[in-house]
Amino acid sequence: MAPLKLTPDQIKENSLKVRPLGNAYYYAPCLHTVIKVSVADALGDETLSMSELAKRLPESTNIDMLRRCIRLLVKYDLFIEHVDDGGDFSFSLTPMGALLQTNVDGQPTFVSPLLHQFQDCTWDAWKYLPQVVAGTLTAPMGGPFEVAHGEHVFDYFSAHPEHSKHQRDYMASICKREEAIILKTIPFADFVNKTLLDVGGGTG
Repeated sequence: MAPLKLTPDQIKENSLKVRPLGNAYYYAPCLHTVIKVSVADALGDETLSMSELAKRLPESTNIDMLRRCIRLLVKYDLFIEHVDDGGDFSFSLTPMGALLQTNVDGQPTFVSPLLHQFQDCTWDAWKYLPQVVAGTLTAPMGGPFEVAHGEHVFDYFSAHPEHSKHQRDYMASICKREEAIILKTIPFADFVNKTLLDVGGGTG
């Protein structure tokens, strides 16, 4: 086996693609931050400067650090950045960012499902993935979550109700996406006068 050799142009092109993969680590904590601080709810349908946004957030909020988080998430199309002639920043929500709002009539929110991804019990498990793949750490079920917590993911959440709400909401969000596909592709007319059983549905 020989190594794959790149041309100078290929090196230049692909170097620009590899580096952002490592930088992606920074975006998840920024997303977690704006959710926990309720930035989307504070913005609503308005465009606000950071000083205006600060008035709608807890007084203890570090506005400079929050501004940096929001600016990073502009790249992911969650916020729109506006700059006036004086160089002052203001921000508004994109349609995708609007899904980080809560309690909007007729509109889903992804806050709780995302918080499941960011809660410590879930987030911390990922650090064991390299060892699990390399085979230097093992667990009965074989996954990093089981290595981190010593039990199956569903057993863990059953025993930790303080974490299970976000996990249930996460599972339910997946089910909601799949419902339309299931209804469209399965010929339910073929099951007239028969019993269908939904096992493990994520809605309760």
